[in-house]
Amino acid sequence: ADIFDWFEEPSGSIAVDAKAGSGKTSTLVHGLNLMPKNADRKLFAAFNKSIVEELIKRLPRNVNSQTFHSIGFAATKLNFPTITRWDVNEGNLKYRKMARNIQVSGDFEDKRAVQDAVLSLLNYAQVTLTPLDEPSLSAMADRFGVQMPDNFDMPIAAKVVAEMLELGKQQLEHGLISFSDMIYMPAALGLKMPQYDFIAVDEAQDLNKAQMTLIQRSLTSGGSLISVGDPCQPMGTQVLK
Repeated sequence: ADIFDWFEEPSGSIAVDAKAGSGKTSTLVHGLNLMPKNADRKLFAAFNKSIVEELIKRLPRNVNSQTFHSIGFAATKLNFPTITRWDVNEGNLKYRKMARNIQVSGDFEDKRAVQDAVLSLLNYAQVTLTPLDEPSLSAMADRFGVQMPDNFDMPIAAKVVAEMLELGKQQLEHGLISFSDMIYMPAALGLKMPQYDFIAVDEAQDLNKAQMTLIQRSLTSGGSLISVGDPCQPMGTQVLK
């Protein structure tokens, strides 16, 4: 009852502790249907397209439902007009193509292992918004158990990852965006975001730092955010592929 009272007169931001199977999504949908039908811009952020498609059937027409990637893609297009759509074929291969062209000195029996290690570091750096210096990436690699090939040390790997993400930004400016860029670039570059007066987030325990940053920067000054999740569930860090 307290949650629904808050929906009728939202003020500030709240986090709701809700266990699995407790009807988190239904609670949010019902609460949004109780909200005043005013001109405030409202957003329900979801993790995948199938959830969005279901939410559209249940939410009021004045509530926009989008995936996190869609939210980030809208921001990217807003800041880089040359991006007209996501190129599924080229976008999926954007950073893998760069990894294939890595030129490093040393004797490596398995060059594929070098490529995989660099891509893992890059993906985790995007998800966690980890600074691209060697100490930060080294600590991140330890945290996520990224295995480095023999003779391929972290200072070299950190330099390669930083160069790849800089090239990724240059390609973005010319219209090429990857699936991971949709969330990483708006968060890392501080891009201007579409603004919402009210945002609802389900399964908040699964948010990674890049997604959290998108949501925080999408909320207007003085806006209201409700995040619902189960803090007892293990928090996963999604790799953006």
